Amino acid sequence: MISFVHATDLHFEAKGDADVPKAKARIRCFIKDINNLRGDMLPSFVILSGDVSQRGAASEGELWEAKALYDDIRFPYYVIAGNHDLAPNRQCSAMYPGKEDYHEGPIYTSNFAKVFGEIGLRFSFQKEGFHFVGVSLRDGDPDGLLDWLEHEIAGTPKRKIVVIHYGLYPPRNAGPLLTWGFSRIGSVLPRLQSIVEDRKANVTAYLYGHNHVNSVVKKNGIFYVSSGGIQKGCTGYRLFKCYKDRIVSTFHFISDETLWDFNYWGEEEPEKCTDSEHGTVEDYHRGSKEERSFVIEYGGIDGRL
Repeated sequence: MISFVHATDLHFEAKGDADVPKAKARIRCFIKDINNLRGDMLPSFVILSGDVSQRGAASEGELWEAKALYDDIRFPYYVIAGNHDLAPNRQCSAMYPGKEDYHEGPIYTSNFAKVFGEIGLRFSFQKEGFHFVGVSLRDGDPDGLLDWLEHEIAGTPKRKIVVIHYGLYPPRNAGPLLTWGFSRIGSVLPRLQSIVEDRKANVTAYLYGHNHVNSVVKKNGIFYVSSGGIQKGCTGYRLFKCYKDRIVSTFHFISDETLWDFNYWGEEEPEKCTDSEHGTVEDYHRGSKEERSFVIEYGGIDGRL
């Protein structure tokens, strides 16, 4: 059995609005909490699936400050870029100047690559019966990383766990998250879906962030798992325990309850932040009981929630 932590959307910010001290406190609390894990909860490694900074796409210095904080994690950690770390397209750059500035050069010359190196752009490693593959993507795939991803997940018969910042399916059936966010890498989504859902690729789970909610969507035998976020929305992380016949996932709030926040999407129009399965703003963010803790069984090809 191997265990690992998946956290996302930490949004470290070196300077900015009045919420910055609280945001940093959430990150520090998260790091303290996972560093204190013991026994059968002790992780072998940690995965951070993007938006590790707030303005890193525009500020190399902010990314260096963020990395200095994450280096306090006492376990090996793997990180990929989100839209705040590496702007995915020029349209977002025009909408959010000083935050999602688009890097016109090759991805390996970006701020994110300068700070986190090659392993921040893509990682691929095997642990026991599992193969973990993560990749940082931009719209249009100017860096050719979809070819790399296709090659990596076709390379071994082991069960694959793929990590990308962006989701492939809506995490909610109504409200802002029914359609939000897909334009970031909209032009590559069809090919990405084809690569991940190729039966020969043997992908068991696809882990992502970006939307700041807990969600599990099962499509074509694959579990698409959004792990909330450390900042506004869910304020927690997932622990995965991988066995030969199943994967057990549990969601854990950061330990300081004064830092919890479930009102991210509902700040202005909370009445829109519900759907048929989530009747309150809080449930819309942190998910149903079945989404917070679940089991993927793969005695057959389907698994179950």
